[in-house]
Amino acid sequence: MQDYESQWQKQIDTWKMEITSEELAWRIKDLQAFQKEKNRFEAGIDIIQKVPLVKRAFCLMNEAFYEVDKLRETPHESWRMFQIVFIVSILPDLVGREYPDLDNNGTDTVDVLWFPTGGGKTESYLGIAIFQAFFDRLRGKKGGVSSWIRFPLRLLSLQQFQRIVEIYAQAEKIRRKHEDLAQQGMEPFSVGYFAGGQNTPNKITEKMRKLNIEYENFFDRYKMVEKCPFCNQKSIEIFFDENKMQLEHRCNNESCSEKTLPLYIVDQEIFRYLPTMLVGTVDKIASIGMQRRFTHLLGNVNERCSYHGYMSCGECTEDARCDLPKEAVNLYDAAPALVIQDELHLLKESFGTFASHYEGFVQMLQNKTSGGKNFKIIAATATIEKYENHIQQLYNKKPRRFPVAGYELGSSFYAREKDYLGRLFVGVMPHNKTHLAATQELIKTFHMVIQDIRKDPDIINKIGLETIKTKEELELFLLDYETSLLYVNSKDAGSSISRMIESSQINGYLTENGYMPIQPVELNGDSTFAKIRSTLDVLENPPAERDKQIDAVIATSLISHGVDVERLNFMIFHGMPAHVAEYIQSSSRVGRTHVGICFMCFSPGRERDIGYFNYFSKFNEFSNRLVEPVPINRWSKFSVQKTLPGLFMGLVLQYYQPRIRHKIARNLWFSDGLREALSKGYIPKEEVFDFLKEAYGIKQDDPGTKHFIKEIRKGLELIYLHFINPKNEKTTEQLKEIFGYMPMTSLRDIDEQIPISKDIPSNDFLSKMRYRRSRKP
Repeated sequence: MQDYESQWQKQIDTWKMEITSEELAWRIKDLQAFQKEKNRFEAGIDIIQKVPLVKRAFCLMNEAFYEVDKLRETPHESWRMFQIVFIVSILPDLVGREYPDLDNNGTDTVDVLWFPTGGGKTESYLGIAIFQAFFDRLRGKKGGVSSWIRFPLRLLSLQQFQRIVEIYAQAEKIRRKHEDLAQQGMEPFSVGYFAGGQNTPNKITEKMRKLNIEYENFFDRYKMVEKCPFCNQKSIEIFFDENKMQLEHRCNNESCSEKTLPLYIVDQEIFRYLPTMLVGTVDKIASIGMQRRFTHLLGNVNERCSYHGYMSCGECTEDARCDLPKEAVNLYDAAPALVIQDELHLLKESFGTFASHYEGFVQMLQNKTSGGKNFKIIAATATIEKYENHIQQLYNKKPRRFPVAGYELGSSFYAREKDYLGRLFVGVMPHNKTHLAATQELIKTFHMVIQDIRKDPDIINKIGLETIKTKEELELFLLDYETSLLYVNSKDAGSSISRMIESSQINGYLTENGYMPIQPVELNGDSTFAKIRSTLDVLENPPAERDKQIDAVIATSLISHGVDVERLNFMIFHGMPAHVAEYIQSSSRVGRTHVGICFMCFSPGRERDIGYFNYFSKFNEFSNRLVEPVPINRWSKFSVQKTLPGLFMGLVLQYYQPRIRHKIARNLWFSDGLREALSKGYIPKEEVFDFLKEAYGIKQDDPGTKHFIKEIRKGLELIYLHFINPKNEKTTEQLKEIFGYMPMTSLRDIDEQIPISKDIPSNDFLSKMRYRRSRKP
């Protein structure tokens, strides 16, 4: 770094003679930012050298990644420089939780890890998370959540889950080797998948138990990993333990050291066992206003059932009637110390606004329940503009970017653009042909070419391939290019292309002309968890049987983040995505290891597409500069009305219930219990008002937040008035009557759904149509 600093100084001396004073000031500002980055790195090195626990946790973290790397086909020689510098720079912000004299108020700052796609951001923040896990155990935190990583999309969390499980498995094997870390009462490292009922169950119900008896492999749909992270074999099966009411991933490899993996995929299990790392979606944070055991994740547990895990409020988390022995517990600093937000730029518009309110609430709640300790927030992204405003709006904290920009375009201290072909972009504008027909021709032609290459015995000589000499080498080459990825801007467009492939337009034509038909798979927001998982598995490990392979993947923006499949190297865009950032992220799904080919089939009927086509070369050259700022507004006028019910109930369930449960007759979730607590003054109105102001980030005498203050005050007055004289038994119905909204179950619960049903004329019409069809010869 010293050499680089002298390089900066030499460059400044040159600039003084070559550029204007305004540009020189801008360049020097970059140097000052780099100097601050260098100082943070040196502070981290200093702490590692001076504090034994930090040094040991840092060494154990490196050992865990070394063990994981040994399992790779192509191991890495070392950390990339930006990765290790970022990890070391964050350490002072984490250790201040244990050593207050080293605290530099780093939790008041959100560090934005801004690096190109495929650059290694995931390993960077996972390194910090593994350090935190070891550091927590070394400082006496025997259990509880250490880190929480949140993804905006469920596909992201699914794709990254295997990688996260692998590194925590190796960390667990290392932990067991050390006597002080494996002592009695020290819990193993574990991972929890916390992503909502559409992916994995919130709870194992009686209906599920019966289905499991009726259908032998019913719970297989919830299998999260195929390969055992301990023995590296495809030997995982799902087992339901009826006594513990636990859905377990078990390894059936007899030589494996681990029979039951430390994974929790059911919400109820996560509340009971408190995994070391939580992996989930941002939406799940909304359950804080619906699920009273959410407070367990913040470390607020006081007892443990000998069979069913952690509990609070005097009753077993799994079964309120459970009479098994209970023991009092007092977990040391059990709240999460680290929160990681991946793909930061996807938290935008109304989704980002609601997330900002709930993020502020969780920060406030942890501050109140953990003695003023806050978690450190790290956010990662590859495409974002005006990140300072985004961080301020989302977290109400100061932003800090890593790494700072270099003094030269396309280079920094950690990375430099190389002059070699990574992806080839081809722009296509149809003439005398519809947009859909042009896409059809591209799909058909590509797959015909692939099959023609396979059929021709002399193709290697005809094409003039230099590095491929044998048929076996050619087959391996085609394996990386034979699957096409089709990006569509809507589900309807995807359905149209899927029907077109399976009809006579493509598959019919191919069959008639001696080609094999294409087997497509459609992925969008409605795709089931099992379908996404099985599709990714087939893409990564193509079966030998031709009829079980996938030739074309038709996907919406679901595919544009977190998908890292080396075999995807050919892509067709059916129209330009809505945002430049989406275009960059989507196109980066191909060409991650081999050269990628992207065909952009523009729509001739859209002025925007025509504009991009006319400047296609320049657009691709400067696309990173054309990324639009993320639209997000924490203070959106009507947003408070939608989030206030959930935040109020979150305060009632997570903060007040554990404190006043012994004073009231019923649970606070029911109107009778809440009425009693409000009428007897157990939940002071002014205190609630102050808590909510802090959660929303309202500052004194800020004219921009007056509307929020007014809405919160009005909402509380209505709540206290209605609940003291309730008309309904259910709390949710009461809140809906007051605000028009119930507590959110997802941050995407934006609009009220309209029920649609058939009326009598519709039934009559449908019956006539069925009759006519049956009469056809």
